[in-house]
Amino acid sequence: MKKSWLIGGLSLGVILFGVYWNQSTHVENMPNIHSGEGTHDQAQSASSLEPKDLPSDSIPNNLEHSEELTAHVEDALLHYTEISQYPPTSQPISNKEHISAFMNTSLPQSSLPFPFDGLETPIQVSIELNQNNYFYGDPIVAKVTISQVPEQASISTRATLMSIEGDVLAESTKQEYQDNSTIITFDTQSYSAGSWPIEMNVGAYIDVNGRTLFISAPFKINDQTASLESLGFSEPVAENLVIPLNLNVELAGYYYVAAILYSSKTQSPLVHLETEGNLSEGMETLKLKAHIQALKKGDDEGPYYLDNIRIERWSDDIIPRDVAGKVNDNDYLVDSYAFSSYEDKPYLDPLAEERQRLIQGLSARQ
Repeated sequence: MKKSWLIGGLSLGVILFGVYWNQSTHVENMPNIHSGEGTHDQAQSASSLEPKDLPSDSIPNNLEHSEELTAHVEDALLHYTEISQYPPTSQPISNKEHISAFMNTSLPQSSLPFPFDGLETPIQVSIELNQNNYFYGDPIVAKVTISQVPEQASISTRATLMSIEGDVLAESTKQEYQDNSTIITFDTQSYSAGSWPIEMNVGAYIDVNGRTLFISAPFKINDQTASLESLGFSEPVAENLVIPLNLNVELAGYYYVAAILYSSKTQSPLVHLETEGNLSEGMETLKLKAHIQALKKGDDEGPYYLDNIRIERWSDDIIPRDVAGKVNDNDYLVDSYAFSSYEDKPYLDPLAEERQRLIQGLSARQ
């Protein structure tokens, strides 16, 4: 299934889930009189109740429920009408918090309290990694922070790379201390990593006055599939700003790329972009397309830059799982163009009317 169709379906699915969840929550809170479930005594007791015997708050107000559901459907319809003004592969972003609706930008992290007898407050320990996905040759960097420790406490830290099952695969020899934090680095080029699993943990053992604390954070280490080398020449083509992505493909397959287009002036996120396609080995190109209506929503003609770039090779018979691609640490700058350089066309969702009828039909059947 293509990602653009998948996103359109997911958008509608979220809306419909909200409608049905609201309805099912109401139904679940009603007495289960006619379901036939439960014990015989319960069924007899329920069937013998007259409406006057039921608590007043257990008798559903059908009119009130219908009006409430209709309001939810109308809200869902308004929301869908808004997002359907833009292609699924070029959705405007209203603020930094809105990014989380499209992608998980949080880093692997964990934070735990460790209470001990004799301590008024628990010792607090946290760990955070600098990436979600690593590749062989990348340094794996973890920051371990400890607080609420007794004064003049003796503290030492040991960190390991571990399998999900807890097998120790490597131990760090590089640590840098900063205030109450320890920066731990694993140089993956220094280890024999051929047998490492894909999913792993960084585990940290902290010794505080003879008390051992343990905390961990997960990550993935991937085989090289494709890497983003550079951006091609971006330009307005019809109603889109076309941004070519030049990828060095080491393993042919079906690839998906997503990115956030930011304003170079304000560093504000403007548009979430996606593209996909079959790629052969060697230098290949995929093109992101920022729709003029999405650009105008942000009221920014550029210049821009791309960030939060993700590459995935989708699973197939060769590799039965999705594998992340590598994004080199470069500045991915995009030129500016006046809005008058584009064809000012509205986006027309080919399934918009069908989806709107479906949502409206839900309201009419309640």
